[in-house]
Amino acid sequence: MKLYLIRHAESTDNCRHIYAGVRDSHLTERGILQAKALAMQFVDDQSVRRVYCSTLTRALQTVSVLTQICSEVDVIPTELLNEKDFGSLEGKSFSAKSLTENDGESESSIHNRLINFLSDLCSDLTTMADTDSVLIVSHGVAINQLLLILQRRFRFHQDWPMLGNAMFHMITLDFSQDRFFHAVVREHHHLVHLANVSRISGLVKYDPKQTRLDNFSAK
Repeated sequence: MKLYLIRHAESTDNCRHIYAGVRDSHLTERGILQAKALAMQFVDDQSVRRVYCSTLTRALQTVSVLTQICSEVDVIPTELLNEKDFGSLEGKSFSAKSLTENDGESESSIHNRLINFLSDLCSDLTTMADTDSVLIVSHGVAINQLLLILQRRFRFHQDWPMLGNAMFHMITLDFSQDRFFHAVVREHHHLVHLANVSRISGLVKYDPKQTRLDNFSAK
């Protein structure tokens, strides 16, 4: 089975370089274009059966774009895939001081809820074929923690660079025998054509009535 671990597309808070764990933020105009480019990676993939995602708006909007293009999939939102709660740093600049002790969600808390997610996923996989694929749309810290859990269970080692917005890792696993087969790390080639989209557009919350950016990127 293939697992695609996908980071949500660009949000307004990403562009402002502020901590946004449980703080909600919408996709930018550029984020919508990223999500559309991401979705095109799966448009002809008949193996995709299910999408698990965070319940935060930036993840839900990314999945909404995916399902507009890949319509025949089940979507399962779960708080278990939400981002780390950064506590008093929520909404503050990346240049702010480090978290004080016991401020924000602990690593063990993140670890435990992602263990719970993996347990739920394994239960759901009993209704799916080995050739099916699953998309997991989440956040930077949460995805990294899930990767650590998968490495320990399936006994493999891989360096995992941090995902940019709308990038993904792909892992091929056999859950019935706890076997690892293959990984694609930090796939991002689907975003190359967006490199020249103005960064100013990243500061603008997505407006569904706005079509100029789509037209621009298609040229």
